[in-house]
Amino acid sequence: MISTTPDYAITIGGLGPSQTYQFWVYALDAAGNRSPASPSLRLTMPPGDDQPPTAPSALTATTIGTDSVTLRWQPSVDNVYVAWYEVLRVNPDGSTTPVATAPQHPPTGPTARVGALRPQTAYTFVVRAHDDAGNTSPPSEPLTVRTLPAAPVCEVSYQVVNHWPGAFQAQLTIHNAGPAVIDGWTLRWTFPGDQQISHLWGAEPVDLVPPDITVTNTPWNSRIPAGGSVQLGFVVRYSASNTPPTDFLLNGDRCTSSG
Repeated sequence: MISTTPDYAITIGGLGPSQTYQFWVYALDAAGNRSPASPSLRLTMPPGDDQPPTAPSALTATTIGTDSVTLRWQPSVDNVYVAWYEVLRVNPDGSTTPVATAPQHPPTGPTARVGALRPQTAYTFVVRAHDDAGNTSPPSEPLTVRTLPAAPVCEVSYQVVNHWPGAFQAQLTIHNAGPAVIDGWTLRWTFPGDQQISHLWGAEPVDLVPPDITVTNTPWNSRIPAGGSVQLGFVVRYSASNTPPTDFLLNGDRCTSSG
């Protein structure tokens, strides 16, 4: 390592902690002539910070959504200073992938939001701390969370296809207008007046006692692909009112309706 200075003092960087160095000084004139070396100076640098922070603890999920989770943990302790935290996703093969960072102090730490997750999927996370000297803590205890299922975006079309005194035949079309497959469905609606189902096809009955009707998928139409539809039908008997229902809930979520 060679450093130069026009003065009588110099600062030399890039030295390692606990390392021993020996220095000499030479003088150079304008013609490039070099003087004899000064007596050497042997110097051992003081020890550096080689102690990692403690592992973060009490990792929890404060918010779980369909495509994100917000994590919080108890801060680590360091002999000098904890600088920041790193959130890692634990992959099925045991490897880890960094997914978020957080500083030690507010406005955010010690908490982080992890996004770009899939609905209704289990993920395992750990957190580790870093200090200013580059030391890394052991990871926290792992936390496994499952994202919420995506709410189905659905449309229901209700159509009377046949009619005779005191009864009619209706057809329901359930359309999946969302981006994900609906894997298993239950449809609920309320019949106005005294309408009662006497025959049902394309669905299995759950509760046909009016006014609240609940049916579920058959084994052969349980999956509705994105952009796809399924149909069911029934015969309804009535004495006073055949007003069509307009409020449909698919897997607990309200659908738009027509007909």
